[in-house]
Amino acid sequence: MLLFKRVPVLIQFSTNKIKVTRLDTSMSMEEEAKKPFSNTRIIIMDFMIAEKMLRMMIKALIPPKFIFQTSYEAVIQQLEEKEGGVTEVERRAFRDLAEHSGAIHVCFIDKTKELTLDEAIEELAKSKLIS
Repeated sequence: MLLFKRVPVLIQFSTNKIKVTRLDTSMSMEEEAKKPFSNTRIIIMDFMIAEKMLRMMIKALIPPKFIFQTSYEAVIQQLEEKEGGVTEVERRAFRDLAEHSGAIHVCFIDKTKELTLDEAIEELAKSKLIS
């Protein structure tokens, strides 16, 4: 039994930029990094900078209930194709970023075409059936 409903979010990464969208309310925010976390070969070059930025964005879009941070479920998408595609190490970095910022369930989508909110909700539902 869940005490608090998990908030579904879509997290989209591109070079030195993160966009987070709540799938239940369509509220979103997009931030460009003040200090770069990407380079020409990889989106997440500096994990700590990206993690700090994502935590701040999640906290802004999903305010804590009482003294507890509300948990969330994430669909993650890398919007830019990098040389050689997304590696398993990069997928793990995306998953770890989301989990370190409070995600309970994470689904990585390996498509660079921007997902619609309905597609993201559908992908999240499918990933729960598989896991």
